[in-house]
Parts: sequence; structure tokens; C-alpha cells
Amino acid sequence: MDITFDRRYLIVGADNSQVASLYDLNTLQFVRYLPLPYGHYPRWVAASGNAILAACRVAGPVHTIDRIQMYGMGTSYPTLGVWQNDINIDTAIVSSPSGNFILGAMADGRTLLYDANQDLFVSARKGDFTALSGAIVAPADDTFIVGSNALDGSLVPLGMVSETGTTSGFAMAGGLGLATSAQSASSPGVVERVDLSLLPYLVRPTFMTEAPLLADAFTSVFMRTLAALANGNIISLSTSGFVALSSNYDVAMATPDITSVVSAADLTSPVAPGGLMTVLGTNLSLTNAASSTLPLPTALANSCLTVNGVLVPMIMISPTQINGQLPFEVSGTGTMILRTPAGVSNTFTFPIDPTAPAAFLVNVPNWNTRMPTVTHAADGELVTPSYPIHLDEWLVIYVTGMGVTSPTVASGAGSPLDPLAQPVAAPIVFLDGAQLPVEFAGLVPGEVGVYQINVQVPFKGVRTGMQIPLTITQGGYTLTLSVRVVTNN
Repeated sequence: MDITFDRRYLIVGADNSQVASLYDLNTLQFVRYLPLPYGHYPRWVAASGNAILAACRVAGPVHTIDRIQMYGMGTSYPTLGVWQNDINIDTAIVSSPSGNFILGAMADGRTLLYDANQDLFVSARKGDFTALSGAIVAPADDTFIVGSNALDGSLVPLGMVSETGTTSGFAMAGGLGLATSAQSASSPGVVERVDLSLLPYLVRPTFMTEAPLLADAFTSVFMRTLAALANGNIISLSTSGFVALSSNYDVAMATPDITSVVSAADLTSPVAPGGLMTVLGTNLSLTNAASSTLPLPTALANSCLTVNGVLVPMIMISPTQINGQLPFEVSGTGTMILRTPAGVSNTFTFPIDPTAPAAFLVNVPNWNTRMPTVTHAADGELVTPSYPIHLDEWLVIYVTGMGVTSPTVASGAGSPLDPLAQPVAAPIVFLDGAQLPVEFAGLVPGEVGVYQINVQVPFKGVRTGMQIPLTITQGGYTLTLSVRVVTNN
């Protein structure tokens, strides 16, 4: 797609359509179709100050550069200057800001240049590259970018504009170029400031939390995934959506430091796969951010967290704390790394228990202590000293850290209702030493990392008192709580 030189219209082509679509940017309404010759499919569109060109896949042996007409049928150029109008099926074209030139690049390594003032293709080169891919942009009339390569006004290679590999996006901001790249979709992305006025180019790379969207040979090996907004901020299409960077994203900032990993339920217990955890430290984020969408995102505030290389679904991030779910896929010793715009954290190691049930603690009005979420099944109210447990009633206990389940649940996803996900290691519950029948234990449907245990208190065999021990044993780990128990009288 491209915007016409007068900035009034947006033209959109499509690989499986024999027309381009015209939209009015003032009204944001569709205007009309711009037809191409029969069997010509406009994969890339570029608008100059003179002509609007389309790089077309043709239902035949030869693919062509066509001229789109604002009214009437488009036409194919008989030749591209002194060259045949015979392009690679994967050819990208982009216009320069002045509207004077349109740059073309082909996956097989060829480049070409259209001069709008002469209405001619004035340059074409073959042999400088065996293949081309990545970002494509014409930032000026005498400088062009294809992949990681800078070309001059005659399409002669000038040098490299990336230190990390093939770029996926390139834009100009504040007089400097911006290039994004990544080694793979699972690696952190890199954004680089490029000074095109210096030879060799001055390149300043900075890690992003997520890789930019990378080229796909099934659609096109060329990409345009980076945009600099009028306010100076930067938007990069990424593997899960987009990454937003401020104009001063690379100013010097303190790097993050992780100091501890604990259960999010009580901030003291160990952690287990699938359970909610809290990461404590300093400089963990530049801002506060939270998400309630499901599945939980693996990037918040331009930061991402991994354990043993697995992305952590996150609920909240702040400068001193991160809440998220320990992925079900990890076990043994955890190796945690946080990546933020300020840099990469220390490598923090911690034990991962197979099971580590911990009850959620909540504040209760008029009580100066946090209480575990043991509730009366009859009304859902919290068990407190003023509303104690009665003999012969049902309780619901809410915990986290009960480990992997059957059936398995994807990390970050809400638990299913049917079938219910139950822990592989069944819990055993005791009240004052008396084993309680467990009606159900498993993930709460629709929640992430929250488990519930439904138990029945016997009508006898349990002492009454203010601090009666309620214990949950699972897979060799025991959690002990204190509750008040009274008779039914």
C-alpha cells in the first residue's frame, strides 16, 4: 500500500486481486477500485509525483511493473527503460519522500530505479547481491535501503546499516535512521540508530523486548514494519502485535536487577509450575503496567521475562515487582532473565518445586492481619475469627502452586470448565489431624494459576478453638494454616 503524492488517498493492492483499492484519507471511506490488466495482481504499490506503479504477479510466465490509472484500466510498461519488463515474482517498490523516485528490489538480488521527472526507469543493477530481503525504504533521493544494505542514487552499494543481521523495518526519525532486526522470532529484537551521513555508518543497537515481525517467503521476503510518528515515538510490528518505543528509548537507564522469586499468594512460599509468582527487584520496569486479558501477554511495558528460555505470562509489572504465572513447561532449577528497554537483567536462579501449594492472603476489615482464603462453601464468605468454621460444613480453599494438571492447560490461558483441570498430584487435607474428604481439587475455571480445594469438615473428631491447624499436603510439600473452629451450637 502507499499514499498518493497529494496525501489525499490510500491505495491498497492485494496478491489475489486484479484491482487496487482507493480510499479517501479525509473521510476514511472506500472510493473505487482501480483495475489492472487481466491476470495482473498488484503485490506492491508505490506512488510518485508523476505515476503510481504496481509490482504485479502475473498469471503467466512474465511478471511486470504496471502503471495504475486513477480512472480507467491500468497498463503494463512495454519496457523498463532499456530493460525488459520482466521482474521477479517477489519484487518490492517504495517511493522517496520527495516523490521524485521509486525504488524497486527483487528477491533474486536485482534493483531498479524509476525517475518520476523523466517518467523513465533510469537505473537497474544485477550482480551486486545474490539475493535481497528485509526492510525496503527510500529515505532520500540519493540514499536507498534494502535489507541491511545502503545504496546510493545510482543503486551502488555504500555499506551496511545493521550490525545484527537482515533488517525488517527502517524509518527516519530526528535526522537518523532507525532499523529493526532479529536473529529469529523467539529472540529479542534489536533497534539501531543509523547515521547515514557517516561512512562507515554509525550504528547504535539497543535490545527490544520482542522480535519484530520477520519476513515470510510464502508472502514476501521484503518488509515494512517500522514507523516513526509525528510526536517522535516509534511503532514496530512484532511477533505478537506491536512494540511502542518513546523517542528517547536509548537514553542511559539503570539495568534491571532481580533479587527474589516467591509465590504470589503469600510472598514467602516457593513456586511450582503453573502457579502465580512474584518477582522482586529494582529497575524492573520504567512504568507501571497491568493486563487482565486472556491469554495473559508475555510482554508488558516493553519488557519480557523468561524462565529457562520460556516466556512468562505477565499480569503486572512495576519498577520493583512483577506478577505472572510460572510456565507449566519449566521444572528443576529456574534460570530467569528480564529484558527491558533499559537492558538485560542479571541471571537469577531459583528452585522450582513440583508442587508448592500456598494460600492467598487477603486483608480483612477490622483485623490487622492478612488471612488465608478459606471460605464457607454455603455463602462464599471468608473464614475469620468472627465467622469461624463450623463442624459438618463444606469449605473451599483457594491456593496457587499445585503444579501440572490433567488435562494440561496452556500457560497464560484461562482454565477450562469442561473438563476440569485437576492436579496430577492429589492433595490431602487435614483439620486438627483429621483427614477431610476432598470433593474436588483443581484449577478454577476461567482463572490463570488459581486452584481450589473443596473439603468437608466432619461433625466430630475435630477440636474447637482459635488456632486449629489446617494442613494441605501435596507431593511431599505441606502447607499449614491456622483457623478458628466452633461447634454448631
